[in-house]
Parts: sequence; structure tokens; C-alpha cells
Amino acid sequence: MSETQESLVKEPKSVSSFEGEAFDVAIVGGGLVGAIMALCFDRFGGDAFKTLLVEQGKLDNRGRNPGRAYALSHSSKTLLEMIGVWEAMAAYAQPITEIDITDSALDSPFRPVFLNFSGEIELGKPGAYIIEHEHLAGPIYEALQATSHVQINDHSQIERFEVGSADVDLTIEGQDYQAKLLIGADGRGSFVRQQCGIKVHKSDYNQDGIVVSVALSRPHEGKAVQHFLPSGPFAILPLPGDRASLVWTEKRGL
Repeated sequence: MSETQESLVKEPKSVSSFEGEAFDVAIVGGGLVGAIMALCFDRFGGDAFKTLLVEQGKLDNRGRNPGRAYALSHSSKTLLEMIGVWEAMAAYAQPITEIDITDSALDSPFRPVFLNFSGEIELGKPGAYIIEHEHLAGPIYEALQATSHVQINDHSQIERFEVGSADVDLTIEGQDYQAKLLIGADGRGSFVRQQCGIKVHKSDYNQDGIVVSVALSRPHEGKAVQHFLPSGPFAILPLPGDRASLVWTEKRGL
């Protein structure tokens, strides 16, 4: 066990001596991952299950990522159905019917498709969907705000936590909390990960990415196109209404 991990382990406080609020689970990070996790606990944890969700910014982040789109797998769509939010976003999700992949250079006179995939996992069931951030995030955060089993502490920072044999003690904005489980969903610079001494390996690809939504002059018919270029991937991802999300990767500084 590392010194960092040892510093987080302590003898658990008794329930009677603990003066803060107690929860079954505490989730640090209110982005899409943390928000969906909180909804899962709300839907399947039962009426007595209490969840604490901590977010350092504003919880509703629909406006944070304009132009960004997500590819949702069939299993992700099934999860969103199970927690009751898919119906509100389904009209904004474009099924992928087909995927073309090529790696020829931009100046090549002929750019053959060397791989092609059907977009269906079985007849009539698309294997993936493309949806823009605001249409994905909106129903998720609206559902989260409506639940009575999740306490939301946004504009709040976790200051410390200590792991015991049966619980975790947390201090958030000077207030003490206790949870049976702590989940770190606080992004690439995760405070929870750092305090647990979990190491990561980082690689700089020396690339910049541009994401933009465009209108198309011809119907895309649900086809996604992925070009693997020397400078990085270039993707054309179909959106509803014969629009597309372009994901353009270039060498940094170009």
C-alpha cells in the first residue's frame, strides 16, 4: 500500500459519533458520467437509498459543449431507456445505418473505402446513434433535478476524504458527510484519483481538434465516414435533418 493510500485509511467513526449527513453513495463530478450514475442509483436503489452528487460548477451543463456530438452504442441507448430519459431525446438521435472507413492521403486521386460496416446489430436495430450534447444532457439533468433521492451540491468543492473499513468521511465546503461508497467522476484531473494514489500514463499526440456542425447538400442516409489521415482522424457523423458533425484532427499549430 502506498503512503498516499495509507493516509486515507482510518478507523471508522461510529454512527452515533458522526455529526454530518450520511449517504449510501457520494459521487464527485456532475458531468454526464456522474449525472447518469446518480440517476441509476435513484432508479434502482430503492426509496431508502440516498445519493450525494457534488459538482464544482453549475450542475446543468447543457451549454458547455456547443457543437459537440456523441456516438452512443446500442447498450448506452438501452441504459438511457432504463433510467427513463431516452424518450425525451430520441427525436434528436440519428441512427447510424452504415460506416465507411478509409486511410488514403488527401492528395490521393482515388480514395477507396477499405472497410465498411453495417450500422445494425440485428434487423431494424441500429448499433449506434449520433446525438448533440444539448439534446443528450437536457433530459438527463431535468430528470436529475426532479428526483427526491439525490442531494445535489453544485458550486461545491470536495476538500478532503478519509477511507475507513466501512465508510468514507468527506468534507465539502466545510461540511462533513459520510458515505458507504465514494465514486470519482471528476474528469481527467480527478481529485479523487489523485488522493487515492492511482497513477495514469499520459501521451501528447501534438494534435488539435475542431468540432463543428454543418448542413449537407445531399442526404447522408445515416452513413458515418471515418478518414484516417496522416495528421489524424477526420470523421463525418450524421445528424438529424441532413446535418453532420465534423470531427477534424490536425497537427498542432497548423
